[in-house]
Amino acid sequence: MAKKSVDVKTEAKKTKKAARKAADKVVEAVSEKVDKASKKTDKRVKELQGTVGRLEAKVTRLEAKVEDWKSEAKKHKGKRAELKKALQDAQRKPAGKVGPDTPVESVAPAPVKAAPVVTKIPAPATSPSGPFTPKIPVGSPTASTTPDATWTITRLRAVARERKVVGYSRKSKAELLDALK
Repeated sequence: MAKKSVDVKTEAKKTKKAARKAADKVVEAVSEKVDKASKKTDKRVKELQGTVGRLEAKVTRLEAKVEDWKSEAKKHKGKRAELKKALQDAQRKPAGKVGPDTPVESVAPAPVKAAPVVTKIPAPATSPSGPFTPKIPVGSPTASTTPDATWTITRLRAVARERKVVGYSRKSKAELLDALK
C-alpha cells in the first residue's frame, strides 16, 4: 500500500506540473493576443490623436475666419445704417419748391455730335507658307449676291437672318441654301 500511495503522489505531482505547463502556455498565448491587440489599439489611438490635432487646428482657423466675418459685418452694419438714414432723409425732402410762381426749367439733353466713323482695314498678315489672301466680304462688289455651296454656314445664316428666314439657326447648310434661293 505504501507503494501505491507513492505512485499516486507522483502521478498527482506530474499532473499538477502538466496542468501548470498547459496553464502557462494558455496564459502566454492570451498575453500575446492581448499584446497584439494593445499594439493595434495604441496605433489606432495615435492615428485618432493625430486626426483630433488636425481637426482642432482647422477649428481654430475657422474660428479666426468667423471673427473676421463678424468684424466685416459690423463695418457693413454701420454703413447700412448711414445709407438707410440718407435714403429716409432723401425721401422726406421734396426735390424743390414747386408752385405756381416757380419757373419751369427745361432739362433738354445737349445735342450730341456724331463722331465720324473710321474703319481700319487690317494689313494682310503674311504666314510662313505665303501671303494671306482674305476671303471676299459679304458686302463687297465682287461677292456673289446669290448663295452657293462655296458660302460658309455663318455667312448663310447672316443672310438668312437679314431675310428673316424662320428657324435659320437650326437648319443645315443645304437647307439654308434651299431656303435662300
